[in-house]
Amino acid sequence: METPGRSAVVCFGEALALVPDAAAVDDPRAPAHAAGAEVNVALDLAAAGVAVAWVGRLGDDRHGALVQHTLAAAGVDTGGIGVDPDLPTGRYAKYPAPDGGTVMTYRRSGSAASAA
Repeated sequence: METPGRSAVVCFGEALALVPDAAAVDDPRAPAHAAGAEVNVALDLAAAGVAVAWVGRLGDDRHGALVQHTLAAAGVDTGGIGVDPDLPTGRYAKYPAPDGGTVMTYRRSGSAASAA
């Protein structure tokens, strides 16, 4: 992890837990991956050797811990993460549509990031 305040890039935004399907989007214990545009950018920059921090709010839940661990394990500075004891980490599912496109189902309203 980089020293706070020493990052060349700071990514600020909403982290989400990517769950496997629409049925899991309401399950706070569903298996998931860290996701969200700013999280993805932070992870890619860290993989390229750029000193990067991610700043945002996560729920004090399994998915928030997953996001924070994923970022820290990749070398992203996580010192600017706020953890909300009451609101959950947002979740979404991404899956194929019958027409060959992609469907995305979100549970972001009332999340820790939405209260920031």
